Amino acid sequence: IRNATLLGLTLVLFMQMAMAQAENPLQIADEYLRANFTKLELTQQDVSDYVLSSKAVSKHNRLTHVYLQQTYNDIPVFNAILNLNIKGDGSMLGVGNRFTSDLANKVNTTSPQISPKAAVEAVRGYFRLGQETQLQLRRETEEGDYIFEHRGLAREPIKVKLMFQPIEETVRLAWNVDFYEPTAQHWYITRVDALTGDILDYYDQIIHCEFDEHAFCHL
Repeated sequence: IRNATLLGLTLVLFMQMAMAQAENPLQIADEYLRANFTKLELTQQDVSDYVLSSKAVSKHNRLTHVYLQQTYNDIPVFNAILNLNIKGDGSMLGVGNRFTSDLANKVNTTSPQISPKAAVEAVRGYFRLGQETQLQLRRETEEGDYIFEHRGLAREPIKVKLMFQPIEETVRLAWNVDFYEPTAQHWYITRVDALTGDILDYYDQIIHCEFDEHAFCHL
């Protein structure tokens, strides 16, 4: 009976360990960053300005994955994500860092000089999208998104939001314009310089594949 009891307790402890996941992962992440920012080649301010992007727990190993979005004056930095993989006991398995180092000294401004509407017009002009229909602002969200009416212009509402765009050793304030053009051939995510209206960067969410008409494969 004693052996059976010990075996039962061992199994319970094993199951608890297997099912364990980090408690208060955001606090653990914050404490880790404040203690290790120099190892990550960041400043103390860099690890003080961020928001939670997402959090998930892996079923097979119970790791807690925390993804943090870098910000400055509550404005996000494009593609600046830092992820931490936290074990069930609260220790750190690994860290992936895409934060911009010394961000405060690289930002050019926090005040846009062109409007969200002007940014959308810049995108329409750059990609030669139809400009016959006038833009109309539908609403502004509490999160700072500007939503423009899309009927006659795009397949989805046109979304515009302030964002920082890192370019070499500088970080420029930009309008991020989400525009799904009406033919469904392109879905442009574009950063427009918030001072000049220049296109800083973009990518197309629609993937195009082209195949040679004589292409074949061997099995």
